[in-house]
Amino acid sequence: MNLNQSAENPENYQQFAAAFAQTIVSQNFSAAQQFLAPWLQKKISSEDLQAEFAAKLWEMNEVWEIKELIYPADFSVSWNISNLESLKEDKGWREPRKFSDELTDENFRQWMVIQFLPDEADERIEFDAWFDFWFAVCEINGELKIGYFEFSEAD
Repeated sequence: MNLNQSAENPENYQQFAAAFAQTIVSQNFSAAQQFLAPWLQKKISSEDLQAEFAAKLWEMNEVWEIKELIYPADFSVSWNISNLESLKEDKGWREPRKFSDELTDENFRQWMVIQFLPDEADERIEFDAWFDFWFAVCEINGELKIGYFEFSEAD
């Protein structure tokens, strides 16, 4: 996503995250895949990305005994002040993150999270959020991209 503004502006990161989240809500995985950094685009096709999201949705479906695949209807965006060095630290409570060598201190911009939400009016769904999608925003050739991502249970 080319924002034609300073990528250092935190509002740009929020806009970038919201634009990506909307592609997921709209189930436009070809567009979503374009938000990925080049090294992720080489490894993850739009079909692979869709399959990863579907797998996380099915995990929730199993817990809540939902028989059909239901995609998120909404999302919220947030971030924290973690830098790349702190994200690489080995923590005893989680597996070490496997960042590409192409994600560097120079191109890393922000650690963000999108919480994907169900339609509040959908009576089939009895929970507040599907999952959290954590990701590293990086800048490649003047464009913001997702340089790493992981899923976690919704907070």
